[in-house]
Amino acid sequence: MYHTYDLNDRFAGSANRLDYIIQENPREDVLFALVMKLPGAGAGGTPAPAPFTSGEILGFAAMRHTWKNTVKLEFLAVHPFHMGTDREIQGAGSALLTASVELSKMLSAPLFWAESSDTSMGFYLRKKFRALEEIVLLDSAGITEFVKAATRRTTP
Repeated sequence: MYHTYDLNDRFAGSANRLDYIIQENPREDVLFALVMKLPGAGAGGTPAPAPFTSGEILGFAAMRHTWKNTVKLEFLAVHPFHMGTDREIQGAGSALLTASVELSKMLSAPLFWAESSDTSMGFYLRKKFRALEEIVLLDSAGITEFVKAATRRTTP
């Protein structure tokens, strides 16, 4: 998928590029991704806690801004080493999903949706997504409520 979008100049590797492509081609799909990494240890940074490596990728979310101004979550993945463990780092998938939904709100998308599997359906339902068969979604009201709830959880 990446290769096709990149060849057609519709992959956004930055927020500025995403905004530019959407403004120039509002009726075309744009592929973009969020990558979650542990901070590097250089320049006075704190080294990653054992057994993790500084700069290690914890997970990523690939999305498409569609020609209908919706955001489709194509793929959300967490490094298998970090999934559901009792290690120091937890919640990478939830954090990526939250950032993805918040980004769809910033893009004024009226719908955030994904295809789910048997193993991922429960994850989305716990996050208050609506399910239609294998499709999970948040409409504009759901996006707003999701972002408000995430803000309440992270604000002291």
